[in-house]
Amino acid sequence: MNRPFYSTFAWAYDQLIEGPVAERVDFIVAQVRQRLSAVEILLLDAGCGTGTYSLAIAKRGFRVTGIDSSQDMLVEAGRKGSVAGVPVNFLVGNILRLPENLVVDAILCRGVLNDLIDTASRHAVFSSFAAVIRKGGVLVLDVREWESTVVRKKKNPVFEKTVATKNGQLTFRSITTLRPESHSLLISETHQLRSSAGDDIATFEFEMRCWTQEELTAHLTDAGFGAVEYYGDFDSTSAVGATDRLVAVAALSKSKAQPGVTANR
Repeated sequence: MNRPFYSTFAWAYDQLIEGPVAERVDFIVAQVRQRLSAVEILLLDAGCGTGTYSLAIAKRGFRVTGIDSSQDMLVEAGRKGSVAGVPVNFLVGNILRLPENLVVDAILCRGVLNDLIDTASRHAVFSSFAAVIRKGGVLVLDVREWESTVVRKKKNPVFEKTVATKNGQLTFRSITTLRPESHSLLISETHQLRSSAGDDIATFEFEMRCWTQEELTAHLTDAGFGAVEYYGDFDSTSAVGATDRLVAVAALSKSKAQPGVTANR
């Protein structure tokens, strides 16, 4: 999927998408450390994008490998890592087919699983995670929860943001149409970059499929994950339904991971 957000305009991603990174990382680190006693924790950031979370978690003492399918996003991640002087190993790859010699203690998967719209891929991704994580290892993820997303998008179907960038004034606009029959969102995006050279406009339309807690639990269980805890955000006090996000923390009870090359050792 050659989405301009992840390719042509990857350089502007961090200016368009903002969030309480420090608070979310506090939650992620606390959840992993509560479940793992290891001094050195090897974490895979599956779908790491521009590396914001990979780098922040590495600063907390984790050894981190970030993997993403977009080379353009990883260029930004590598640049940020070099500036920050933080040792994160960034790799181009597919979360459905992770490197066979990769073995980790924990996996973080943020904002990625909604892009898997067919049932086979939604099932396979958890088997892929289970294949590289040690027994007792921790998986932290978030998805868009269907019912809460319906409420939000019926009220606010349009998102628009304009930022001043090094390349000119950039306006991003996203329009969401609900597809109840498949729990999906049809999203139409436009990037418009205005500079002295004129206007550069890129449009893209794609489908994103939301999740239900029942579906997520079924796939986690089938892949060998248990002790699942759900939250409404990356906040231990946030109840399910408080936002349109569903955050899950689970432990692998039956590891498929074999001894091999650990992440970023």
